[in-house]
Amino acid sequence: MIPYIFYGQEINGTITDEGGNKIPLVTIQLINNTTNKIITYTQTNSLGNFTIATNNNAFPLKLKVQHFSYESKELILDTNEFLNVVLEAKTNELTEIIIDTKAYDVIKKGDTLQYNLKSLLNGSELKLKDVVNKLPGLAIDEDGKIRYNGKIIDNLLFDGNEFFDRNHQIANDNITAEMIQKIELLTNYKNLSSIKNFDENGKTALNIGIKDNFKNKFKGNITLEGGFKERYNLHGNLYNFGEKTMFNLVTNTNNINYSVLSVKDYMDTRKMNGKRIMSEQFSQGGFSTSDLDLPSFLFADDHVKYRKLTNYTLNFSHKFSNKSKIEFISIFNLLDQTEESINKQVFFDGQSSNIDRLDKITGSSAYASNILKYEVKLNNDSYFNVNGYSLWSKDNQNQFLESTFLSSGDQLYFNNDLNFKTNKYGINAIYKNPLTKNLLIDVVAFYDNNSTNTKKGFHSSEVFSWFDILNSNLNQKTNVKSSDIGVQGRISWKLGSDKLIFRTYLGRSNEHLNNNLDDLKSYQLNDDYNKSEQILGVQYQGTLKKPLFNYSLGFQYNYTNHSYLLGSKKAVSAILPNFSISRNLNKNLSSYFAYNANLNGFSILNFLSNNLVDDYRSYILPSLVAPELMITDSYNIGLMYNIPEKNIFSSLSLSHSSDRKKLERTFNNLELVTQQNFQYIETNKTTSGNFTFNKKFRNIPFGLNFNTFGSVSMLETFINKEKSENENYNISSKLYLQSYFKNNQLNFNAGINYVSNTSKNSTAFFSNLSKLERITPFATLTGVALNNKFNWSIDSQYFIFKTSSIQSQNIFDLGFRTQYNFSKKVQFYLNAKNILNIRDNNTKNNLMATPNFSQEMIMHSLSGFANFGIIFSL
Repeated sequence: MIPYIFYGQEINGTITDEGGNKIPLVTIQLINNTTNKIITYTQTNSLGNFTIATNNNAFPLKLKVQHFSYESKELILDTNEFLNVVLEAKTNELTEIIIDTKAYDVIKKGDTLQYNLKSLLNGSELKLKDVVNKLPGLAIDEDGKIRYNGKIIDNLLFDGNEFFDRNHQIANDNITAEMIQKIELLTNYKNLSSIKNFDENGKTALNIGIKDNFKNKFKGNITLEGGFKERYNLHGNLYNFGEKTMFNLVTNTNNINYSVLSVKDYMDTRKMNGKRIMSEQFSQGGFSTSDLDLPSFLFADDHVKYRKLTNYTLNFSHKFSNKSKIEFISIFNLLDQTEESINKQVFFDGQSSNIDRLDKITGSSAYASNILKYEVKLNNDSYFNVNGYSLWSKDNQNQFLESTFLSSGDQLYFNNDLNFKTNKYGINAIYKNPLTKNLLIDVVAFYDNNSTNTKKGFHSSEVFSWFDILNSNLNQKTNVKSSDIGVQGRISWKLGSDKLIFRTYLGRSNEHLNNNLDDLKSYQLNDDYNKSEQILGVQYQGTLKKPLFNYSLGFQYNYTNHSYLLGSKKAVSAILPNFSISRNLNKNLSSYFAYNANLNGFSILNFLSNNLVDDYRSYILPSLVAPELMITDSYNIGLMYNIPEKNIFSSLSLSHSSDRKKLERTFNNLELVTQQNFQYIETNKTTSGNFTFNKKFRNIPFGLNFNTFGSVSMLETFINKEKSENENYNISSKLYLQSYFKNNQLNFNAGINYVSNTSKNSTAFFSNLSKLERITPFATLTGVALNNKFNWSIDSQYFIFKTSSIQSQNIFDLGFRTQYNFSKKVQFYLNAKNILNIRDNNTKNNLMATPNFSQEMIMHSLSGFANFGIIFSL
């Protein structure tokens, strides 16, 4: 036999029994397949994992697996791919063998953290999210995102294959605990786009091993739920985790305030599209993008009186080979929603009448997204990716607003109809080609096209005299079309352990705005704004050995040409530096510092030739500004201290951004209307910090978790031609204790949440302070009974609200879920939320702060419910 010309440094694998249990102390022998001589040997660790060196022997090789309680097995290996070996138990052997060892909860092997699920779980877990929340260093945030040490995981892997892209919440809610064989965290993950010798720093990835009996077959479940207050939830989940093809279809309709897609998942999906791919591929030197067209269904809190949501989400992935694959993600979301709130608006000029306002808003929001991605690794290790997408959304709202002016007691009533429709499509492509082992060229190109149509129909109890209209009806139609096209080329040159990068970018964008309002000439618009952009950049990434740290230094030269109002043209140029330093202070402590200078952009709203109605009591005037240099300086610093063997994970990060000059809205408050335009300001800065600490004790069954985030922002603006200083302070903290009792009859998670939002505005003659605090003690109890057939959980939260002016009731939110596993195919359950408030007049406090006014709100909240449900497993 002639050995293959293929060498691998080591072979990794896991040994399990037929029940999926990891087997420790298994003897592994690596044997020369030609001479039958033993090359080397090893044993599996307490988690059933092993690593064995090939000692540079050529494949094929023989692997012999032996254990005194299991039948021996021999394998012929052609590559060093990861192995999952299943052993059959021997008959007529010892009936019971007990190995009493104190296994680690987390084992670090190079860039991989392996979690000991046996020691961390107790069988009460139902979904992936229940499992992840018990793993040291990992947590799931309010957006459904999986975080490691406070930072969002970059990739989700299933048996080493990327799937669900960035849609963490779908995986958290639809992957069941019984499907999970193992979980490991990769801190230096390299995907198909990685080029050898050029991608030293990979991304984080959570690899979830799926049990064999859930692979290569269509499986899923159907959930039917309904009950008191006519609340319901219908959910379907169909999946197939194959070696080459992976498929998942989720369908859902409900009125219990459950969202299949989180805000963060939606935003991350958008980053795959169009111009955003540029920032994804090259972090230094930003490219301005807009997210003003967010569909309202994303913000799925319970500050609504009624919500009905229908969704389907399809994820599909197929590997043609180990070097090429295709992905398709399709999402449709339909939302019907009713909001009611009592509001107090306080204007910052000290002259305008403050307003008490009653809002009743009903509407629907529809959204559809389709993304198709193909990537391939070519023969010379080059890489190609093409990504096409389409986005469509439609929002319809009816607003009934009752405004009472506190200075006079006068009342105005408005009945407004708002319609928004957006169509987007685009394509981008990436090509990487290593010309030599030290020289890499890559190219990124994109094209975006967008059209947004807006119809605003305002109806008032008085004539709209403030819009120069002598009737009580106002109708405005606005169409905005935009297109972006660009290409970036980059050359990376390896200089030993260092790297020199040259970059160039050419781009062009166009925005066109057409506006009509009831034949009023002062509101007739047909404006264009065009921009062309050229960038030249250089970056040096190096390593110093004494002391050992990595650094990066660079700059980019931006040259932009702007064509705007009445054929005016203006060129703006800037040099934008950046640098970063990272250092491992010891094997457990690392630090980093970074600085970036970014150029801010403009939009068509900055260059209007006539007026544009913003809402029923405000409009935008022509600003008559010319493009000027607007640069933002950003600073980031962080520390990470991790000891996986002791279950300690902690991180501290601080960031600060400051605009040297920024184009912001200014306000002129008249009796019934606010006039807006844009003006350059000098002060606009934000400082934020985040600290996270996670410790699971080894000698006692408890874990302590703490996370806090705070930010301070300062914005200078002008109100009635006077300078106004607007300051916003936000704090969000969570502290809780989690139990890890192996007796699964009872475990708990208890702690406190604290949220504080403060807005302070000051002028030379007036000052206003608005504040909202929410203190929420909480406790969750979970357990299993009746020979593991009965799962139960109780959730309790007490919401305490403190505000500066208007106060709603405190709420004790009590809920529970009990599930009886009747068989492997059928489960029955009871699901109840906020059972002490099953009524229609629940309220919660909220706060909205703008540069012009603050608005404190008492918002109707969804009533509680109690449902009976059944799950059919396929």
